[in-house]
Amino acid sequence: MSRPPAADQGETQARFAALLDDFPWERPSARWSSFDPELAAELSRHIFAGLYARDRISLQTRQLIAVSALAALGHEEELRVHLWVALKSGVDPETLAEACFQVGTYAGLPATNRALAVLQAVIQGYDARARATAPTSPG
Repeated sequence: MSRPPAADQGETQARFAALLDDFPWERPSARWSSFDPELAAELSRHIFAGLYARDRISLQTRQLIAVSALAALGHEEELRVHLWVALKSGVDPETLAEACFQVGTYAGLPATNRALAVLQAVIQGYDARARATAPTSPG
């Protein structure tokens, strides 16, 4: 099976959206809604309830692919989103850094350097979020 039924696609879209609930930067897709809310909803359904609902590869693998492609293309805003989702879905920072290093072979070391800078900022934001939401022990 490559795609779940329509009812499950909505659930997949909701699960992915939940991964971005605490994303501390503006999402690139938020701009879509400011210009055309109906088209933004349709694009989101296509991406998250369509492509992301396919079960041929895991979410972690999907994110590594997205991170690698976005790093190679130098699309830093979108890279930030996918690095965040990768971390929240269980991809460790060392694996994400390795993906950024691998990009250098094909897209050049400047692409690796840009991607690592974005990764560093995302890790800092992710760690800050984790510290802010961690329960504090009574002292």
